[in-house]
Amino acid sequence: PVQKQAIGSTFPSGSTNIAPPSRLPPDWVQDYKIPFDKLPQRLLRVLKEKERADPGSRRQYITIISKEIFTFCPRPGKANLKVVAQKSVQAFPIALVDEFCGEKLAGGYGSLLQSFISKFENLNRQSIFSSVKRKVNTSLDIDDPTKLVKKSDQYGCINWQPEMLPEGETEETQQNKREQLVHLSSLVSRDSVGEEAILLLEDTYCSQRKDINSLTGVKTLLMSWPLLFAEEGLLLHFKLLVGLDISSTFKTSFLRKGVVMEKYFLQNLKGKMKETIVRHPSGSTEVVLLLLMDHFQEKHDSLFIEVDSSSTVKDVESLNILPATPCLVICDNEHSHKSYMVAVDKKVVNETTPTFERAFYMLFASFFVFNIEYTETACSTLEFVQRCFLNINPDKGTKRGSKNPKKKTKTSIMDPKVLTLTQKLGAFEWC
Repeated sequence: PVQKQAIGSTFPSGSTNIAPPSRLPPDWVQDYKIPFDKLPQRLLRVLKEKERADPGSRRQYITIISKEIFTFCPRPGKANLKVVAQKSVQAFPIALVDEFCGEKLAGGYGSLLQSFISKFENLNRQSIFSSVKRKVNTSLDIDDPTKLVKKSDQYGCINWQPEMLPEGETEETQQNKREQLVHLSSLVSRDSVGEEAILLLEDTYCSQRKDINSLTGVKTLLMSWPLLFAEEGLLLHFKLLVGLDISSTFKTSFLRKGVVMEKYFLQNLKGKMKETIVRHPSGSTEVVLLLLMDHFQEKHDSLFIEVDSSSTVKDVESLNILPATPCLVICDNEHSHKSYMVAVDKKVVNETTPTFERAFYMLFASFFVFNIEYTETACSTLEFVQRCFLNINPDKGTKRGSKNPKKKTKTSIMDPKVLTLTQKLGAFEWC
């Protein structure tokens, strides 16, 4: 039998017998091996050290590998470069991996993949990669909320739309349980809906998804499924949808990562960070998230809107200050404790959340539960939370919106700004 050779040795750099791309087997990348013999000894030593490679060494590695592949395959495509990036991380798992506080981000190869893509674009002197970006309707008619809660990619979800009702359930039993939930909503507190309501919400998850995915508007959902918008109801739905408990996952991550982030920002002050630090207590979830927004140069009021503590739900909704995307309304003045409302599609859906953390969990969960793309002016902050605090790292797709949905532009696995910050935080953590 004919033995397969590594692509790197079959088509060596500088060879006069290079096979044209048309003669390459379609699965060439599966046999490709990292050409260790083409890496300078100094670079090899750096890559084999038990620490992150410095930026210069990473660039040198990317250049050498890209030029070597370019000799036999000038246009490898994103899928093949993804495999090359994965093999690179496998070869040098400490030096090249994307991680923060010991956790891999997006498989650990996202930044390497983006660097390979950019390098080949430069080598070809033209844009050769066209990733398919999710279609977005930016000309929303805000008066029709059903256009906001649209069918989106099943990004980050493991149970986006169950195919079958739970065993023993029928459309009739589901309707009966929905009516029971509506009745219970007038009897229980939004702060604690009770065990009976939790069981009913879990039993009717399939029907809730069906209504949400059929573009039912938020106002209608509030009437049909009022306890879905209670804190326990929304976070339970998120857990069934995505497969993780947002509260415990975020808290565990924040204990390790929040301290590192705040220290990093304190040593790299820019923009409005000084004002943010003065106004908010050190070590809080709120200050770290606001500093994160400052770092990305995203406006706080993209997610967090401050109003007077005496403001009612009617006041807030009549002021025309709520965006169509999920947000927190912070009721505050100098002489009272803060309280929080959660709003979706210009409608306050929960007015009784007592802490910033709990309100933020509801805010973030709403993007997934109601199929809403990340707020354009806060997308880097939201993706950082998704990937670095909640460890939701899908290989494909994005919840980032688009300024011009008619224009096809390449997309990356991770927001480049998020990648850059995680690399800096990782290097800072190692210092």
